Amino acid sequence: ATVSGLGTLGGSGSAAFGISDTGLVTGAADRLDGSSHAFLYDGGLADIGQLGVSSSGTGVNRSGQVAGTWVDEVGENHAFLYSQGVARDIGNLGANSARATGINRAGAVVGSSFLEGFTSFQAFLYSVSGNTSSITALGTLGGPSSWAAAINDNWQVAGTSYIDDDTQHAFLYSGGVMQDIGSFGGAFTEARGLNNNGWVVGFSTYADDVPGIDFSSAFLYRDGSMFDLNLIVDRPGVWSIL
Repeated sequence: ATVSGLGTLGGSGSAAFGISDTGLVTGAADRLDGSSHAFLYDGGLADIGQLGVSSSGTGVNRSGQVAGTWVDEVGENHAFLYSQGVARDIGNLGANSARATGINRAGAVVGSSFLEGFTSFQAFLYSVSGNTSSITALGTLGGPSSWAAAINDNWQVAGTSYIDDDTQHAFLYSGGVMQDIGSFGGAFTEARGLNNNGWVVGFSTYADDVPGIDFSSAFLYRDGSMFDLNLIVDRPGVWSIL
């Protein structure tokens, strides 16, 4: 295996944040003028433009569609979908602020958006059917806010939600239902990734964590069970994350 630099858009740096199953890559790269633009890499780095002062791709599918976030002149975030050579703002859930975090083969996008009044935010699912597009709030596990991390080709969504004001758990959203996938006993669990089998990865704290010194462990959630991936080491003092 080799590590290859993807280059930049003329500036000093770049960062990759998403890859498709066919090797297409997206992220953000600096330009000569100092701005940062979302890119699509398919053997070469292509600037896919930006709708405001900067942009970044976070997910890409095998068709070269890119989901990402652009930033306006006042520093507010907005979600976009790049498809057929054009980047378009995909809207929000009532407040002028949203981020996109994942995309599936069908071009459906997930992320999070503030609700009207900016008092809370929720995970969203954006999809296009024919000439009609829609953005839908996925709800929460009972707390005020939630956010999505990934969507698979079966339209399942992995993310994280507050279950009350102080506790957050990872979730798997499937068939219109948001399921709490649990924790290792701690108050903090977060989902980071999802595959087409519905397996979720992320990290969780433990029930016996010392306040202010939270040790977390990477987990794999599969077929209704959460597996601790940190059991192969002596846990006290160990911190792992996916």
